[in-house]
Amino acid sequence: MNLGTLKTLGVPLSLDGLQAALTWVVELASTVSGGFVCFINIHAVRESHWNSKLSSTLKEASLLVADGSLLVWLPRFAGSPINPLVLVPTV
Repeated sequence: MNLGTLKTLGVPLSLDGLQAALTWVVELASTVSGGFVCFINIHAVRESHWNSKLSSTLKEASLLVADGSLLVWLPRFAGSPINPLVLVPTV
């Protein structure tokens, strides 16, 4: 499954909603390759510009989910809103 993403400040955030993300995570878990999901906020994105280890970790993540209103609004301003919104407490 290929989830939609939008590079937001250089970081590819998922644009898909909760159900699509959960389906994708279940499919990923059933493979041998594995992977990991990061819930990131604007601070993590900013730090990734100065911290090369964090930057490479975010780039290697299987899925990056926006955590925080600023990262949720940036894709909306770019014309690609996250639909429906994934709220961390619901995961």
